[in-house]
Amino acid sequence: MAADGRDVEFGVAKENLCPVLKPPFYGIHRHIRFTVSCSGMVVNERMQVVDDDDKPIEGLYAAGNLAGHFYGSTDYPLDVFGLNLGHNYTQGYVIAKEIMGEL
Repeated sequence: MAADGRDVEFGVAKENLCPVLKPPFYGIHRHIRFTVSCSGMVVNERMQVVDDDDKPIEGLYAAGNLAGHFYGSTDYPLDVFGLNLGHNYTQGYVIAKEIMGEL
């Protein structure tokens, strides 16, 4: 496939294909995972999404991986599964209290 310059299975662009021809060959067993966005919308301390001027957008909240920059980057540290659960729960709690007017 790579030698022909076309990936009929996954659609990888020709410039990203490289034939692997010389042994030894190695492999690793990995389980299927899903990908998440970790660079979502910017929020304030009340989990309100803010605009380019850092002003809250009325009625728009984000939590979890949709609230950007929690990890300080655009990727998720896959060696610590479930790392986002605590902040997801806490941010959901903050949003609920904000909506109920208790903050």
